[in-house]
Amino acid sequence: MLKKLSIASGLTTAGLASALALIVSPPTHAITIIFDQIGNGAPTDNGGSFVNQDFEPVFDSFDGAIVDDFEINNPVKLLGVDAVFVDNSNILSNATQWNVGIFSSPTAASTSLIGDVAHAFVDPNDVNISTGFNNSGEVLVEIPISLPLADADTYWVGIYPTLDFDPFGQVFVSLSSLANDTSDNAVFANPGNGFGSGTLANCLALSASPCNVAYRLQAVPELKPVPEPASILGLLAIGAIGSTSLKRRQKEEK
Repeated sequence: MLKKLSIASGLTTAGLASALALIVSPPTHAITIIFDQIGNGAPTDNGGSFVNQDFEPVFDSFDGAIVDDFEINNPVKLLGVDAVFVDNSNILSNATQWNVGIFSSPTAASTSLIGDVAHAFVDPNDVNISTGFNNSGEVLVEIPISLPLADADTYWVGIYPTLDFDPFGQVFVSLSSLANDTSDNAVFANPGNGFGSGTLANCLALSASPCNVAYRLQAVPELKPVPEPASILGLLAIGAIGSTSLKRRQKEEK
């Protein structure tokens, strides 16, 4: 303990700056794919798709999103999501917003398409749409986000644009033969029941298998917060004062 106090009191200004840099700077982590039902770009679905759209207010009862489950074993921060849509007429370029909802359960999505765990509202100017994704008229939508998920758990994700039905019509997210988590258990959430299938419908009840959604998630580990620089300086200052007091007492005792 005495050695630690003595070292702290002997730090130069440059040494203190270096110590702070080491303590404050968090380690960097590469972005990794934690969920992938898109793959390498081959046709994902043999034609299966679901309407995935937030319409204008007059058609609110038809707002719907198909959600699929993914599991994390450690806290993460989602930094990007991708989705494959059928968009032969380039309708998606007219979206006024992109939505990424993270839900605790399908039931939560059936109540509201705004994620009860986390939700990102993304400017379309920040979204990349690759129209030459494959030969099936599908496009790859890449969306940057920053959504922390603090608990290891199973979550459900829905990715959909805000886009008026009049005059643009509907857009459809593609289904996938790839299953990164539980196979064929995606569900269609339609809180207003505009389609008459209930506020929540199992994909298999509305479409033939496969019933996995062409979504992909990218993340980094969610790091624990580090002490504020001011707090660290305070601790070092206390150490320095303690060391100085100890030296004074030692001199007085001689």
